[in-house]
Amino acid sequence: MGSGRQVGGSVSNLRALARAYGIETFYTSTEGRRRAASPDAIAAVARALGAPLHDLDDIPDVLRYRHQARWSVLAPPVAVAWDGRLSGIDLRASSFAASAAVTCHLVFEDGDARGWLQPWDALPLVEKATIEGLRFERRYLSVPQPLPSGYHHLHVELARSEAEVLIIAAPRRAFSPPDLERCWGIFAPAYALHSNASWGVGDLTNVASLVEWVANLGGSVAVTTPLLAAFLANPCEPSPYSPVSRLFWNELYVDPRKVPESHRDEVRDFLSTDEVGEELAVLRAGPLVDYPRAMALKRRALEATADRFFAASSERQAAFEEFRTSHPAVGDYARFRAAVESSQRTWPSWPERLRSGHLDNGDIVLSASRYHQYVQWLADQQIGDLSRKARELGVSILFDYPLGCHPDGYDAWRNQDLFARDVAVGAPPDLAFPTGQNWGFHALLPERAQARGHDYFIRCLRHQLAYARLLRIDHVMGLHRMYWVPEGFGPSDGVYVRYPWDELYAILSLESHRHRALIVGEDLGTVPPRVRAAMARHGLQRTYVLELDLLESQPLERIPSAALASLNTHDHLPFAAFWRDVSSDPSMAGPRVLLERLRRDGLTGTSQPSERDVFGASLELLAQSRARAVVVNLEDLWQETEPQNVPGTSGGANWRRKLRRSVEELSECDEVVQHVTRTRRGQGRARVDPPSVTVDPVRPVRIVAVEGSEDEST
Repeated sequence: MGSGRQVGGSVSNLRALARAYGIETFYTSTEGRRRAASPDAIAAVARALGAPLHDLDDIPDVLRYRHQARWSVLAPPVAVAWDGRLSGIDLRASSFAASAAVTCHLVFEDGDARGWLQPWDALPLVEKATIEGLRFERRYLSVPQPLPSGYHHLHVELARSEAEVLIIAAPRRAFSPPDLERCWGIFAPAYALHSNASWGVGDLTNVASLVEWVANLGGSVAVTTPLLAAFLANPCEPSPYSPVSRLFWNELYVDPRKVPESHRDEVRDFLSTDEVGEELAVLRAGPLVDYPRAMALKRRALEATADRFFAASSERQAAFEEFRTSHPAVGDYARFRAAVESSQRTWPSWPERLRSGHLDNGDIVLSASRYHQYVQWLADQQIGDLSRKARELGVSILFDYPLGCHPDGYDAWRNQDLFARDVAVGAPPDLAFPTGQNWGFHALLPERAQARGHDYFIRCLRHQLAYARLLRIDHVMGLHRMYWVPEGFGPSDGVYVRYPWDELYAILSLESHRHRALIVGEDLGTVPPRVRAAMARHGLQRTYVLELDLLESQPLERIPSAALASLNTHDHLPFAAFWRDVSSDPSMAGPRVLLERLRRDGLTGTSQPSERDVFGASLELLAQSRARAVVVNLEDLWQETEPQNVPGTSGGANWRRKLRRSVEELSECDEVVQHVTRTRRGQGRARVDPPSVTVDPVRPVRIVAVEGSEDEST
């Protein structure tokens, strides 16, 4: 245990407090050292989790309170039935219930129901306890087996107690397509794409062009950054990993040219003015995306189309109303965005009534609320069109599920009971960040999420899975635990808090099957063994990054099979810059091991290959591995050296740098086609188990996964 005065009589009491609230008292650092949490940090996190702890000396009383509260709850809020089978529901009651019967009412997701009675003393006894002089028992309640896949609700009553249990009946393994093949694809940030017709920032038409280009080259995966709602005026937060909401889209990516109302005379006249043309020229010329300026111009255009849409009746209005009906929260979201604009302040500084979630018409500009509903509909339509086009071409777009959301955004405002506002999520110290990291967004309270049946998580997943056939879970370790940094503490003083991982995996599995989507977990960095074991057990694909592997003491020992492999990600240096850094450092083993491996496998022909040769050979190495998918960073194909994001920093060029080449120029780039051809050739020679499927070199290949242990390697 870390330094600090002994509290509550003993260190064992502090550890008991941590256990009672799911707090880990230590973690293992990247150097393999055990790092203990301080008593003050444990106490601060326990308070954030709901412990009535006013002083550290209150721990014995808090433990009694926690123990009594635990035994006073008749049933847990959530239970998991893997493959429809559940060993039993944990029930707790005082001995006064010995002569009573448990009344059970199970409502299946399809509406069917079943009820039954079960004598309490006939249930299997698991445990006895005495609390404040009262005797309690824990027994198991059986439910009908097997349960159909779905979300079922069990209501139980015993004496004067009752409880609701959400039973998640889910396949043990997430969805995996039956026709298993290996594939390759391209990564490019959505905001960085541009064309002769875009508005100084990438749009969904540009993403569609990327998809078509990938398909024409025989690829089957297109990977981009999150497309979720963002603050792009005042405040402005361009990071796609700090969204205003994980339930709504970013209207910045809407292409106004594809909006039917834009073809009306008055809208067309606005778009053809000299003022708009001059502004577009400025936005297109800059090497960095100017988010506020680009959004301001696009908003003027979209407001014009919105005015035209609402001014006259049309067949499209029926579709708009259908969207509002199927997305009942869109009106609430739109009012929130309008209130932020009207007040020119973020919600934590609003008056109490607004801050607590009550917005009246007088608090907003109604036309702004109407606009935000309209652009959500447009974004949903264009993303749906993009997804359908990709499927027709045999390409799957990888959507990205961020770990958190903006603390001043809609999700944090509407779900204040779910977030610990005095705690931020971050990461402990490591070699890259010796003082740790504070990522700025608030931690989700695990027990509050359970009490709500994980409804927020389910809704966020469904929002993207409506169109995704591949979904990446950012920082998949967050399903198991998150690093909490209490307010007033530095990132190095945070502690890990455990999450109900089995329930979250069950939801992921169930939703992946319902939407026929493959789930990829981002498991980079220091990952506890239990995380990768759970990923393998539940059929999640892993993530492999060669640049990170080359920084290890024993690189290239294993490239996992059930994985999406790449040279780097948006958070790493492009390969050319990375190679220049590491190859000039004689103390690093990674570059030497890679060159030896490339020569051994016949992928380089000289003892001193050029930077470009190393890049191409490294891609072919990944392509020959057992990795299920190889993703190429588009910018690596022309040896870019500037990163898209530098973790641990803000501002500057982060999330703003445009690609050096437009989408029109991609097909004219000979070296791009050469590298892609080499990647595909490598996959054609890959060692796979079962034997590889012969693929027509000019036909797109669908993204698939292969069942298998995460221990399989090259």
